[in-house]
Amino acid sequence: MKKIISLAVLVIITGGGFFAYKYFSGDAPKKLELTTRTTVAGNTGPNGKYTILANADTQAGFRIDEKFGPLAHTAVVRTTAITGGTTVTGTTVSNVKMTVDMTKLKSIDEQPPGGLPLENRLKFMQTGGLETTRFPTASFEAVSVSLPAAPAKGAKITVNAAGNLTLHGVTKAITIALNAIWNGSVIDIQGEAEVALADYGMTPPSLGFVDVGGKGSLEFKLTLTKA
Repeated sequence: MKKIISLAVLVIITGGGFFAYKYFSGDAPKKLELTTRTTVAGNTGPNGKYTILANADTQAGFRIDEKFGPLAHTAVVRTTAITGGTTVTGTTVSNVKMTVDMTKLKSIDEQPPGGLPLENRLKFMQTGGLETTRFPTASFEAVSVSLPAAPAKGAKITVNAAGNLTLHGVTKAITIALNAIWNGSVIDIQGEAEVALADYGMTPPSLGFVDVGGKGSLEFKLTLTKA
């Protein structure tokens, strides 16, 4: 174990950046899941303008697989610093926008005993990998998304949302799989999409004994309330 920890510290010192958080066996945090709530009566229907609510049920992040010799691990970073909103009209969702403050990302991996403080690890994201100093925000925008049916209280809707993802200063068309539930008061949304690092001008670190995947997963869950 001491040898593994020592090598992990070496990876961080040599500049593994965003991808070099932890190299020892163990379970990674679960993927973000759709928040489910008790259905409420509500005084109005689902139509209206919504904004993203800042609470514990609003999170966004990134996860990527790593290999360190015979060990495998999934690095995960997340933040609750998300803004944006949308408008619902029948089966049409328009003006979809979500902006994430990348400077507020935090590693949620368990810190290995004897390892460097998480604050030191996060400093590498500022100039390597995501380069949050140069690119402090990431965003997803969609002009319009067609729902299979108008939202009904307590009923989950699954839909693919086509739009543009801006990450690391690069904007690309992307389709994100979404799950959503309107409970009569708020709308909860969960989504994820695979992201190829090369498409957004990012190159996994090459440190010889570290193998980082060329693709990661963008994940988020949001709570939206009427504006």
